Amino acid sequence: MKRLLRPKFWISRLFFFLHIPLPFRVRVTDRVRIALDPLSVPHALWLNRDKKGKDIEVVQNEVREGDVCVDVGANVGHLALVMAERAKNGTVIAVEPGIRMFQSLKKNIRKNGFKNIVPVHAAISEKEGDVEFYEYSHTDTFSSLVRSKNRSAHAYMVPSVTLRHILEQNGLGRIDFLKIDVEGAELHVLKSLGDRISDVRKIYFEYNEDNYRNFGYSGANVIAFLKENNFRLLTEEFTSDNYIAIRK
Repeated sequence: MKRLLRPKFWISRLFFFLHIPLPFRVRVTDRVRIALDPLSVPHALWLNRDKKGKDIEVVQNEVREGDVCVDVGANVGHLALVMAERAKNGTVIAVEPGIRMFQSLKKNIRKNGFKNIVPVHAAISEKEGDVEFYEYSHTDTFSSLVRSKNRSAHAYMVPSVTLRHILEQNGLGRIDFLKIDVEGAELHVLKSLGDRISDVRKIYFEYNEDNYRNFGYSGANVIAFLKENNFRLLTEEFTSDNYIAIRK
């Protein structure tokens, strides 16, 4: 209720729904700022930085100087930029299929002056080619390769590549930190690595049974796949949240 009484909230809603960018940037860390484009993530950070605080903290704690990081579902780049800040002499691959999010991602990379981020406009899946991508006008955070039955979607085609292809294309021999937030396609992203999954050290992924069900599998399938590939998880009790898997 308190939030509804704040002028900032109504300014955010107005500019978001009119698709008008606000003329300033939002703080992510002391160095990283992102444009206040009419997209869900920058507005969420502007209204309440703590909403994304856990994800930012995980990246700051887990990424080291010189690391190779891959952000699948990079959105506007708020976490990819923190990875670049932490990795310094390392490399960050930021993958985002959504057209509006990708344009904002490229702008944020340019405005922050990082030279160690490679933006990739694509969806990650087990097959290469073109796939249909669904975006929702009221919230871009639910954009997905699967159409939601309860939402009106705008569909368009995007290139699809495997994560294995991304590694080979960029000459990367390892991934120190892999973040995956793809609204239910997490298992397909993992499988797209093929045998290169053995080159991944840490995975930070979204766990959501409802999203997984849209793709025809369950959380148990994700956990089993990770364990079969020699990853250990820091918990055995899973709810809708983000979790870290570490190579044994």
